[in-house]
Amino acid sequence: MKVSVRAHPNSRKNQLLELEPGRLEIWLRAPALENQANAALVEILAEHFHVRKSAIELLRGARSKEKLFEIAES
Repeated sequence: MKVSVRAHPNSRKNQLLELEPGRLEIWLRAPALENQANAALVEILAEHFHVRKSAIELLRGARSKEKLFEIAES
């Protein structure tokens, strides 16, 4: 399943808002430095979808706020 994410790094808390199926807005405490925000997004997505972190792949947007993830269904 593909999931579109709009990320807000350096936020006060981690929070996920599902705008519609397959489209999320995520606020995360991690900074947008040295891939820390992307790693935190993977952890948040794994917890939300109840999958392993290794089942999540960043397809597009590694250096952007708009990202596209592929989540392998188990």
